[in-house]
Amino acid sequence: MNVPSVKQKKKDIIKVENKFLEKKETDKLALIAPNAPINIIKDYKLTEKRRIQLPDKIIGFFKCPNLRCITNTEEGLSSKIEIIDKKNILLKCQYCARSITTNELIK
Repeated sequence: MNVPSVKQKKKDIIKVENKFLEKKETDKLALIAPNAPINIIKDYKLTEKRRIQLPDKIIGFFKCPNLRCITNTEEGLSSKIEIIDKKNILLKCQYCARSITTNELIK
């Protein structure tokens, strides 16, 4: 949206209405925007400010892009994506050991 920002010159805003995002959900946003703050607003007032951060593992939220991975063929088995490097966002499937990019996960 390119909203003017004092610190970053411009920024984007995601607005989610009628849903409270739990910390577990907001941490997953770190794959897309690792330095983004989360502002919780209730009754038009800022009630909480969070810094999102990548968790060590993301379990069951994304599918492994490797079609031959056991998590894509075995019924009831959740994917486990490990965060190898949080600074450069390097990911790896715990089951098939495939290196995964952020773009592959969010497709």
